[in-house]
Amino acid sequence: MVVLDLVVRGGMGGIETLVRLRSIDPAVRALVINDPVMARCRAFGFMAAVAKPFTAADIEDAVRRVVDAGLAGSA
Repeated sequence: MVVLDLVVRGGMGGIETLVRLRSIDPAVRALVINDPVMARCRAFGFMAAVAKPFTAADIEDAVRRVVDAGLAGSA
């Protein structure tokens, strides 16, 4: 699982990073933080999204959703 917090003006963003990661490991599970794709994160291949400012509990909940979704998909 990867957590991507990418908003790089003029640089690589979350979607491009996820595409590159998927070329290495098609099964990679990704959580996006504060990226413009958050509203439709699943449409872009992310399993969850977290907006800033966030708490440790917000991250924990999102990570749990990603892990649980991955486990459900492998069953």
